Amino acid sequence: EIIVEQLKKRPKAIIVNPVDRLGAYTIIEKAKEYDVPVVFFNREPLEEDLNSWSLSFYVGALDEQSVVIQANIIKNLFGNPENLSSLDLNGDNNIQTLILKGEQGHQAAEIRTVHVISELEDAGYHLDLLAIEVCNWNTDEAYNFILDFIPTSSEQVELVISNNDAMAIGAIDALIELEVFKDINEDGYYDNIDGAWIPVVGVDALSEAIPYLENGTLAGTVLNDSSTQSKAIVELVDALINGRDPSTISFDIDNESFIWIEYKRFELEED
Repeated sequence: EIIVEQLKKRPKAIIVNPVDRLGAYTIIEKAKEYDVPVVFFNREPLEEDLNSWSLSFYVGALDEQSVVIQANIIKNLFGNPENLSSLDLNGDNNIQTLILKGEQGHQAAEIRTVHVISELEDAGYHLDLLAIEVCNWNTDEAYNFILDFIPTSSEQVELVISNNDAMAIGAIDALIELEVFKDINEDGYYDNIDGAWIPVVGVDALSEAIPYLENGTLAGTVLNDSSTQSKAIVELVDALINGRDPSTISFDIDNESFIWIEYKRFELEED
């Protein structure tokens, strides 16, 4: 209803973060009715819906790519799948794993969860999935889950995979409180060399996650390059509202509808 009210004002374009990707079809049909270009972000509409009108687009990142990078971080930590590193705390050559899932049914959460498992298993790693817990992208929900789960689990957790950094931060705060993480030599840095530590990996490279990377509690994260996505949206909309061919912008448009911005492993800047 809000979108229809805005379309009645005849804007030159609309930019939409849809609540439900399946709802994009109705938005596209309404935008088409009013001949207003529409650019979606954050939740990817179905390809057939976008292709139903030449002035509907999506700017985002391929979630499959994010977990390829996330899986590579994990591979580097655990080493040879047939002879795991010392992070295999119980020496059974299986990785006892918790997965913190963003949101049930959310496309990114589903893809990140399913594909990180398949990436690791296809590489020969054996995962013992202790739980896949929906924490709704939320720090507090992840914190409370870990606080409840760790003391009652009969298995020692060896890896926490989080669909995003916010939940990873909640998990880390709980792991510190439960003394799963210990900075034994009190040098301000956590690792498995001079303290108790397990890998926690996230996605998004949130600014709030930087201190956790700096003190070693967050083993790695993947940059969802929102800044470049924003630039692509602005450049695309500028072309649309000024009557220029969208294909002339500096970003490639895939299948006439999609602009993909690549994920990349986030690295701390050198001093």
